[in-house]
Amino acid sequence: NTDASTNPYKEIWDTFGVIRGTDYPDDIVMIGGHRDAWGPGAADNVSGTVSVLEAAHAIADQVKAGRRPKRTLVFATWDAEEWGLIGSTEYVEDDSLRLRKNAVGYLNQDDIAQGPNFSGGGSPSLRSMLRDIVKKVPDPSKQGSVYDVWRKRANLAADSLEPPMGDPGGGSDFAGFYNHLGIPIVDWGFGGESGMYHSQYDDFAWMSRFGDTSFAYHATAAAIGAAMVLRLANADILPYDYVEFAQTMERYVPGID
Repeated sequence: NTDASTNPYKEIWDTFGVIRGTDYPDDIVMIGGHRDAWGPGAADNVSGTVSVLEAAHAIADQVKAGRRPKRTLVFATWDAEEWGLIGSTEYVEDDSLRLRKNAVGYLNQDDIAQGPNFSGGGSPSLRSMLRDIVKKVPDPSKQGSVYDVWRKRANLAADSLEPPMGDPGGGSDFAGFYNHLGIPIVDWGFGGESGMYHSQYDDFAWMSRFGDTSFAYHATAAAIGAAMVLRLANADILPYDYVEFAQTMERYVPGID
């Protein structure tokens, strides 16, 4: 089925859960993922949506126990990402003044569980924080931490090297935050061979038989998300790494001379 015969004007809905910070309530740490999909969307992006919701669930339990974050947390699910990032872009445009002034970082969860192979990327200033977090999260393979397995799979030539991380481009909901407002972003997930991207085969049957049979990688991505959110929310000094930012920028300067 397609939308060719339906009303071309459609309402879309973004949803938000907010936990107000204690010490720096104006500062915003946001994690989000899109809800819409081309087909059933088990990987793209039910996996990202449930990662956001489970991170929210874990942190809500902390709040109920009396441990509130220092900065305000926002858990978002976006509509109409597949139609051109419309849901997140409308939000960024509508709240741009507050975001430009107070947003600490945006964590994106898109298509995050369809195999065992971890990868991450984002703003150079937040990459070291992601590496630090995954050093403390057990990998579902039981071969050490997520970081240990990531390094082993990267087959690095020297101990001083780190697994490669991608630079932000476009095509997901971080674009409005990063490309237009300059807010640091980071994303991560577990991938593998699939062949069902944006198809009707991206469903529960495929996920439960092939993509993530025990849903352990879903849970691990959510654990990383909760830890990332809390690290940004509670840091006395925000953990931006401007050395890595400068080193990354140096690689691009020759190309624009």
